Amino acid sequence: MKFDIPIYWFPSPLSVMKEYVILSRLRCPECNGRLSRVMQEAVAKKGEEWPYPISGDILHCRCIECGHELEVEFEFREPREGEDPFADFVEIFGFCLSEFEGNPQAFAGRMHIILMDLMGHRPDLVERVLGFLADEAITTAYSGGNITPHALIALRLRDEEFMKLVDMLPPGLARLFTSLRSRFYR
Repeated sequence: MKFDIPIYWFPSPLSVMKEYVILSRLRCPECNGRLSRVMQEAVAKKGEEWPYPISGDILHCRCIECGHELEVEFEFREPREGEDPFADFVEIFGFCLSEFEGNPQAFAGRMHIILMDLMGHRPDLVERVLGFLADEAITTAYSGGNITPHALIALRLRDEEFMKLVDMLPPGLARLFTSLRSRFYR
Protein backbone atom coordinates (compact mmCIF):
# COMPACT_ATOMS: atom_id res chain seq x y z
CA MET A 1 0.00 0.00 0.00
CA LYS A 2 1.24 3.45 -0.82
CA PHE A 3 0.07 6.89 0.27
CA ASP A 4 1.35 10.37 -0.35
CA ILE A 5 1.24 13.00 2.34
CA PRO A 6 2.17 16.67 2.37
CA ILE A 7 5.28 17.70 4.21
CA TYR A 8 5.05 21.33 5.24
CA TRP A 9 8.55 21.51 6.81
CA PHE A 10 11.26 19.08 7.89
CA PRO A 11 11.61 17.41 10.30
CA SER A 12 7.89 17.25 10.95
CA PRO A 13 6.24 15.40 13.85
CA LEU A 14 2.97 16.61 12.26
CA SER A 15 3.65 14.58 9.09
CA VAL A 16 4.72 11.50 11.07
CA MET A 17 1.50 11.64 13.10
CA LYS A 18 -0.45 11.98 9.84
CA GLU A 19 1.09 8.62 8.85
CA TYR A 20 -0.20 7.08 12.09
CA VAL A 21 -3.68 8.51 11.50
CA ILE A 22 -3.77 6.89 8.05
CA LEU A 23 -2.39 3.62 9.43
CA SER A 24 -5.09 3.54 12.12
CA ARG A 25 -7.76 3.44 9.38
CA LEU A 26 -6.19 0.57 7.45
CA ARG A 27 -7.22 -3.03 7.99
CA CYS A 28 -5.49 -6.31 7.32
CA PRO A 29 -6.19 -7.55 3.78
CA GLU A 30 -6.38 -11.13 5.11
CA CYS A 31 -8.76 -10.87 8.08
CA ASN A 32 -9.78 -7.19 8.34
CA GLY A 33 -7.95 -6.96 11.68
CA ARG A 34 -6.16 -3.92 13.04
CA LEU A 35 -2.55 -3.29 12.03
CA SER A 36 0.32 -2.56 14.38
CA ARG A 37 3.62 -0.86 13.52
CA VAL A 38 6.58 -3.18 13.89
CA MET A 39 9.31 -1.03 12.40
CA GLN A 40 9.69 2.26 10.56
CA GLU A 41 12.38 3.15 8.03
CA ALA A 42 13.15 6.27 6.07
CA VAL A 43 13.06 6.31 2.26
CA ALA A 44 16.12 7.86 0.60
CA LYS A 45 15.96 11.30 -0.96
CA LYS A 46 14.18 11.21 -4.34
CA GLY A 47 16.47 13.54 -6.25
CA GLU A 48 18.53 16.69 -6.16
CA GLU A 49 15.46 18.92 -6.51
CA TRP A 50 13.85 17.45 -3.36
CA PRO A 51 14.77 19.81 -0.48
CA TYR A 52 14.70 17.28 2.37
CA PRO A 53 17.10 14.45 3.28
CA ILE A 54 14.39 11.77 3.02
CA SER A 55 11.40 11.40 0.75
CA GLY A 56 9.12 9.31 2.92
CA ASP A 57 8.74 6.41 5.32
CA ILE A 58 8.00 2.73 5.10
CA LEU A 59 6.06 1.28 8.01
CA HIS A 60 6.43 -2.46 8.48
CA CYS A 61 3.16 -3.63 10.00
CA ARG A 62 1.67 -6.78 11.45
CA CYS A 63 -1.98 -7.66 11.92
CA ILE A 64 -2.86 -7.89 15.61
CA GLU A 65 -5.34 -10.70 14.96
CA CYS A 66 -3.78 -13.02 12.34
CA GLY A 67 -0.13 -11.95 12.23
CA HIS A 68 -0.13 -11.11 8.51
CA GLU A 69 2.74 -8.74 7.68
CA LEU A 70 2.75 -5.94 5.13
CA GLU A 71 4.50 -2.69 4.28
CA VAL A 72 2.79 0.66 4.08
CA GLU A 73 4.76 3.32 2.20
CA PHE A 74 4.31 7.04 2.70
CA GLU A 75 5.78 9.32 0.09
CA PHE A 76 6.30 12.92 1.09
CA ARG A 77 5.31 15.63 -1.36
CA GLU A 78 4.99 19.38 -1.47
CA PRO A 79 1.61 20.58 -0.14
CA ARG A 80 -1.05 21.19 -2.75
CA GLU A 81 -3.03 24.38 -2.96
CA GLY A 82 -5.66 24.38 -0.24
CA GLU A 83 -3.89 21.84 2.00
CA ASP A 84 -3.51 23.25 5.46
CA PRO A 85 -1.40 22.05 8.41
CA PHE A 86 -4.19 23.27 10.72
CA ALA A 87 -6.61 20.75 9.19
CA ASP A 88 -4.01 18.02 9.74
CA PHE A 89 -3.61 19.20 13.35
CA VAL A 90 -7.36 18.92 13.98
CA GLU A 91 -7.40 15.40 12.50
CA ILE A 92 -4.37 14.38 14.59
CA PHE A 93 -5.96 15.86 17.74
CA GLY A 94 -9.02 13.61 17.31
CA PHE A 95 -6.85 10.59 16.57
CA CYS A 96 -4.65 11.15 19.65
CA LEU A 97 -7.67 11.75 21.89
CA SER A 98 -9.00 8.34 20.85
CA GLU A 99 -5.62 6.56 20.74
CA PHE A 100 -4.60 7.72 24.23
CA GLU A 101 -8.02 7.47 25.85
CA GLY A 102 -7.48 6.73 29.52
CA ASN A 103 -3.91 8.07 29.42
CA PRO A 104 -4.20 11.87 29.46
CA GLN A 105 -0.49 12.35 30.23
CA ALA A 106 0.51 10.44 27.08
CA PHE A 107 -2.08 12.39 25.07
CA ALA A 108 -0.85 15.74 26.37
CA GLY A 109 2.79 14.79 25.79
CA ARG A 110 2.20 13.78 22.18
CA MET A 111 0.01 16.79 21.45
CA HIS A 112 2.52 19.15 23.05
CA ILE A 113 5.17 17.96 20.58
CA ILE A 114 2.75 18.53 17.70
CA LEU A 115 1.70 21.95 19.03
CA MET A 116 5.25 23.19 19.45
CA ASP A 117 6.11 21.92 15.97
CA LEU A 118 3.10 23.61 14.38
CA MET A 119 3.36 26.89 16.26
CA GLY A 120 7.14 27.05 15.77
CA HIS A 121 6.92 26.65 12.00
CA ARG A 122 3.63 28.44 11.43
CA PRO A 123 3.22 31.26 13.99
CA ASP A 124 0.38 32.58 11.83
CA LEU A 125 -1.70 29.60 13.01
CA VAL A 126 -1.24 30.17 16.78
CA GLU A 127 -4.57 31.99 17.22
CA ARG A 128 -6.51 29.32 15.27
CA VAL A 129 -4.86 26.50 17.22
CA LEU A 130 -5.52 28.14 20.60
CA GLY A 131 -9.12 28.89 19.57
CA PHE A 132 -9.60 25.26 18.60
CA LEU A 133 -8.15 24.06 21.93
CA ALA A 134 -10.37 26.48 23.85
CA ASP A 135 -13.48 25.33 21.94
CA GLU A 136 -12.60 21.68 22.60
CA ALA A 137 -12.11 22.33 26.33
CA ILE A 138 -15.38 24.28 26.57
CA THR A 139 -17.38 21.67 24.64
CA THR A 140 -15.94 18.84 26.72
CA ALA A 141 -16.52 20.65 30.03
CA TYR A 142 -20.10 21.64 29.21
CA SER A 143 -20.97 18.14 28.00
CA GLY A 144 -19.77 16.65 31.29
CA GLY A 145 -16.71 15.06 29.72
CA ASN A 146 -13.24 14.66 31.15
CA ILE A 147 -11.27 17.88 30.61
CA THR A 148 -8.04 16.43 32.03
CA PRO A 149 -6.42 15.90 28.60
CA HIS A 150 -7.31 19.46 27.56
CA ALA A 151 -6.02 20.95 30.81
CA LEU A 152 -2.76 19.02 30.56
CA ILE A 153 -2.12 20.38 27.06
CA ALA A 154 -2.87 23.92 28.23
CA LEU A 155 -0.57 23.60 31.22
CA ARG A 156 2.36 22.71 28.97
CA LEU A 157 2.01 25.82 26.79
CA ARG A 158 4.46 28.68 27.09
CA ASP A 159 3.22 31.55 29.27
CA GLU A 160 2.18 33.77 26.35
CA GLU A 161 0.15 31.04 24.61
CA PHE A 162 -1.33 29.86 27.92
CA MET A 163 -2.62 33.36 28.70
CA LYS A 164 -4.11 33.73 25.21
CA LEU A 165 -5.89 30.39 25.64
CA VAL A 166 -7.19 31.30 29.10
CA ASP A 167 -8.57 34.56 27.70
CA MET A 168 -10.69 32.50 25.29
CA LEU A 169 -12.24 30.39 28.08
CA PRO A 170 -15.32 31.18 30.17
CA PRO A 171 -14.41 32.59 33.61
CA GLY A 172 -14.90 29.38 35.61
CA LEU A 173 -12.81 27.27 33.26
CA ALA A 174 -10.19 30.02 33.00
CA ARG A 175 -9.88 30.12 36.81
CA LEU A 176 -9.54 26.34 36.92
CA PHE A 177 -6.78 26.26 34.30
CA THR A 178 -4.97 29.21 35.94
CA SER A 179 -5.22 27.61 39.37
CA LEU A 180 -3.86 24.29 38.07
CA ARG A 181 -0.98 26.04 36.36
CA SER A 182 0.00 28.02 39.46
CA ARG A 183 -0.25 24.89 41.59
CA PHE A 184 1.64 22.46 39.38
CA TYR A 185 3.83 24.47 37.03
CA ARG A 186 5.54 27.06 39.22
